[in-house]
Amino acid sequence: MGATPPGDAAFPNDTPQSIQVPRSTERWIVVGVCISSIVLITISLSSGVTLSQLEGPGYLFVALAVLAVLSKLMVQVLKFRVIAGGLTRGLQTDFSGVTTARVGSEFVALTTPSFIGGEFVRAAWLTRKGVEAGRALWIGFVEICIDVYVGSAVSLVAAWVAFLRGATTVAELIVIVVVPIMAGYAFFILLFAKKGVRFPTILHRLIAGLLGERRAEYIVTRVQGWADEFSAAAKATGRQSVPTILLAVGLALVQAIISGLILWLLLAPGGTIDLISSVLAVFGVQALASVPVTVGGSGISELGLQWYLSSVYGFSSWATVVLWRLVSYQLVEVLTGGAFIVLLTRGMRRNRSSQRGMTG
Repeated sequence: MGATPPGDAAFPNDTPQSIQVPRSTERWIVVGVCISSIVLITISLSSGVTLSQLEGPGYLFVALAVLAVLSKLMVQVLKFRVIAGGLTRGLQTDFSGVTTARVGSEFVALTTPSFIGGEFVRAAWLTRKGVEAGRALWIGFVEICIDVYVGSAVSLVAAWVAFLRGATTVAELIVIVVVPIMAGYAFFILLFAKKGVRFPTILHRLIAGLLGERRAEYIVTRVQGWADEFSAAAKATGRQSVPTILLAVGLALVQAIISGLILWLLLAPGGTIDLISSVLAVFGVQALASVPVTVGGSGISELGLQWYLSSVYGFSSWATVVLWRLVSYQLVEVLTGGAFIVLLTRGMRRNRSSQRGMTG
């Protein structure tokens, strides 16, 4: 007990089952959905989109686009399960639990700037399954890296096509955003895989000055332990992990195709562009939306898609842009938000049960 600093409610136990979640998460979900909805409604009204225009593709193609969205979520679940199973030994997971964790964590990514944060939710879920905190973070990081590099490769192709078609400004912006992101992740991988990271002394002193030496020592020891586990997991990811990585990359490519398929289905009745062009358009926009300016790229995604379609392919359709955002983002936000609530509810029940067990 002496190792636990005062105010231990703010610092959960070292056991994986003690991970705590904020009670205001439901409000956060509502706020996230409201912000993105307000932006989309504003764009719809300002661009003059009507309900009849949103019905343009027809109910069949909209239904197929919704099915594609659900398929994309399932591919994400499968990819996460492949990576988690391949980078851990003896991890036992049921499909229902993996689905709730992966789909629920996606909500966090959708409601934060630059689409980050979901990996921490998945790491917390993995620790509840007995995975070391550092290794759990590494698993989430590997998944993010695969998505980043596959997405960046497609985005660079989108930039190249835009450049060939004379849309140089669009192409340059995509490259400016994508290249630093790829370089940053590469540096991070090399840093942890080769040397590891020590907690900065100056930051230790700062925390000690704000919270006291005992709390600072507790925080530093815990964070350094996670960093060491993270680095050890990174170094242990060798040749034996190649099949897992390759399979995950393949699933990420399938996910990319489905992302383009959603847009293509909404454009299909007009026969304006093919599937490959739709994939490039979506990932060109995704690169621009990854700039941490708005929640989930709200506003940037809609304006970016309209800009890419008009500059590169020579046509524009605000109704399609709005409908695409409704299906590919708003719908996903609601689905993943529901899964996130379920995930948190289960976690809170486990915490209460463990607390009763300790007090009993």
